[in-house]
Amino acid sequence: MILNNRILRIIQKQDRSCHVKDLYRAYNTLPIDKLFKLRMLLHAHKIVHRPFTLPKFMQDRNVLNNQIHQYQTRASSNFHRTSYQSTTGNKSSSNLVAIFWNSLPAHIKAINSELSFKKAVMIWQWQDT
Repeated sequence: MILNNRILRIIQKQDRSCHVKDLYRAYNTLPIDKLFKLRMLLHAHKIVHRPFTLPKFMQDRNVLNNQIHQYQTRASSNFHRTSYQSTTGNKSSSNLVAIFWNSLPAHIKAINSELSFKKAVMIWQWQDT
């Protein structure tokens, strides 16, 4: 991330006191950690709204709470999370997808269009910073 920030400062001819947020906004992009989160959320969006576009083994890895029990709760549109005893399990992609998706506001989760969802997530991540 430090190298990426330095490259953006060089390209934009900014000094070290320039805020990093302004560097990324000038190119309409996100820092590396937020880009990773965005890609994971786009994958989660595909699992929820267009699972038929994914291979079969990826469709079965993440399960929504409403697929486990039939009653409606506030968390029924969230991914069901399993507990892991190891740090490797906690860092697995299926667990990260569940963590990131479950942290989204409900109005963003309900967006069907992938492009609209991506824009909403990017705006939400900039507001979160």
